[in-house]
Amino acid sequence: MKQHVRIISRVRFFLPNVEEIKRIANLSLVDGITINPTLIAKEGMDFRQVKVICSVLKGSVSSEVIG
Repeated sequence: MKQHVRIISRVRFFLPNVEEIKRIANLSLVDGITINPTLIAKEGMDFRQVKVICSVLKGSVSSEVIG
């Protein structure tokens, strides 16, 4: 009996802005994203752009929380 082995490879992209996220998402290379509020602030992004990111990705969107 043959056994099939499934190899899962994970690659992390560090994407600095919404346009880069859209570009990579259109290539079907992203299955989820984690949003870091500190990096969003450093890039000068508006937190409302998180909605745009959610609409672009078909996978999960997670956000780190600062408390």
